[in-house]
Order: sequence, then C-alpha cells, then structure tokens
Amino acid sequence: MKEQSPLGRRASIGTASSAAVTNRLRTPEHRSTTYAGQTAHLTNTPKSTVQDVLRSSGKVAKLPRVVPHALTPQDQRKRVDTCTSLLNRRRTFACIDSIVTNDEKYCVYDTLVRRKHWVDFDELPQPQPKPDHDKKELLFFWWDINGPVLWELVPTGSMVDSNVFCAQLEKMSEILHNRNPRRGKILLFTDNARPHTAKDAQKKLEELGIELVPHPPYLSDLPPSDYHVFRSLQSFSAGKKFAAREEVKRGVNNFLPSNSPEFSARGVRPLPET
Repeated sequence: MKEQSPLGRRASIGTASSAAVTNRLRTPEHRSTTYAGQTAHLTNTPKSTVQDVLRSSGKVAKLPRVVPHALTPQDQRKRVDTCTSLLNRRRTFACIDSIVTNDEKYCVYDTLVRRKHWVDFDELPQPQPKPDHDKKELLFFWWDINGPVLWELVPTGSMVDSNVFCAQLEKMSEILHNRNPRRGKILLFTDNARPHTAKDAQKKLEELGIELVPHPPYLSDLPPSDYHVFRSLQSFSAGKKFAAREEVKRGVNNFLPSNSPEFSARGVRPLPET
C-alpha cells in the first residue's frame, strides 16, 4: 500500500520556494518593489507562496497613500532648507499669533454619507443614488488664531486669478486692522499656487506690509486649513443637501459660529511642531 499525496493546497510552504522568496525580500531592490505578484515572477514562485512568506514574516498588505506630486531631490532639499530656516527663526506666541492662513475648498450641494445597514444574511441593502458632485461652489476662507477673518464664495463663472487674490488681501488686511489698530505685521501662511506667487500679488503683499511665510512646494501635510478647519467643515456638512448657492452660504454661516476661538488656536499653535 502506498500513501497517496493529499489533494488540494499544501499545508506548508516549500523550503526551496520559501528560501528564494526570503532571499528576494532581503535585497535592497525589494524596498521599492513590494508587490507580491512581481516578487512571484522574479523568483518563479506561486503568488500564494509569496503571500504566505510575507504573512509569516509579519507583513500586511496595505494600499499606498496617493499624493499629488512625487518630490524630486531638488524639492526635497528645498523643503529641508525652508523648514530649517523656519525652525531657526525666533518663535514666540506673538509670532505664531500673527499668522493668517487661507485656502480654498469646493462645497458640494449633496454630501451623501454611506452608512452600513443591518439586513438579513441573504438580503441586500437598498441602493443609494450617486450624489451629484458636479454642482459645487468654491469657498475662499481666511482665518487666524482667533477664528474666521474673511470668507466668500467665488462668483460663478469667474476666473480665480491674482486679481481675486489681491482683492481678498486688501479685505483681509482691513478687517484685521479694524479689529486691532495696534496690530503688528501680518504673517501670511499660504501655498505656492500661481495666483499667490504672481508679480502683482507680490507687489500687493509689499504694499500692505504683509510678510509671506516660506512654504516649500507640494507641502500637503502643513496647511492647517486642510487638516483642521476643512475637515471639521466636511463633517458638519455630511448628509446635508443644498438646492441653491444661497443655501450653501447659509450652511457655511451656520458652521462658523459653531467653533470656539480655542478651535482655531488648536489649528495654528501646533504649526512649529509639525
């Protein structure tokens, strides 16, 4: 009597295949090629074997985060130089409290929220129609440590250029100096969008005595509007539907008073630590 080999998938990983995969995982080149399929092709090993080796070594499969741009070595050096100069700058609460920041965000008319439904095992939840994301308004928002300074929806069909930015600079500066006539220099922390770096924008900043805080290119992890104010606005708007532009305005107006000055301070004060 000869014992037949069991049918189905093997219970263990072949020693030779496992060694080939393990050796491949140890090579420096593998740091940039962590796809199981590619490793399987390079080692002539089944993909399932590669996945078993990765799991046994404590690895887990994760999707990479999508970033708008891949930083070139020159961008990386510029980022380090800019951040170093900011760290070497004399940092006081007066300096941090003088910062004004701005950004733009699209406010959609229909912010549908998908939620899980409890149904029977063989039952499907009712489908939800896809929201109409084509209808949206562009919000310009300026704020500092004390809260909102200026916000407005860009007129429908208008071009967002340096002229719009310069007009908002004048409004923002006037509002802040009316609030506090003895206020010192305004430090503007904004991104490197073309309207912000145009010649007439730079001329307007100089005319108003506003100092531009250095901002490295494609620095997506620093703007406090994205990770603080706009995240809260997105949560506030979740599940709401707007039928017209005026309703979007009312929605933003309802959101602004719901946040205390401490909320704004939590978005600006930690900037030196990021």
